Amino acid sequence: MEVNSKNEIQVSAGIGGVITSPQYPQHYPGNIDCVWNITATAGKRLKFAFLGTFDLERGKDYVEIRDGSTNTSFLLGQFSEVKPTKLVYTSGPQAFVRFKTDQYFSYKGFYLMYETVKQGE
Repeated sequence: MEVNSKNEIQVSAGIGGVITSPQYPQHYPGNIDCVWNITATAGKRLKFAFLGTFDLERGKDYVEIRDGSTNTSFLLGQFSEVKPTKLVYTSGPQAFVRFKTDQYFSYKGFYLMYETVKQGE
């Protein structure tokens, strides 16, 4: 896995990683907008699972996962209310993940695991 200064993550086959809210498991700061662009190798797609704590300001702060590399790619889910129990899969090798908060309250945040899987898995 390789990360550059723009939070663009290149993932090798069979490899994954973790994205957390800033300062996790301590409270994240207010008024932030974090973006991660994740790219798996050709012929793979990405699988996401929220593990551990999922504690966000309901209705105000959120994590979104998109099926592609931009903020206009198809929205797979926007998560704020409760910890998602289902796995989230992209259709191809790219994902756009955003964590956005307002300026008021902060909570413990989230722990999001991702890994590459074969197309069709």
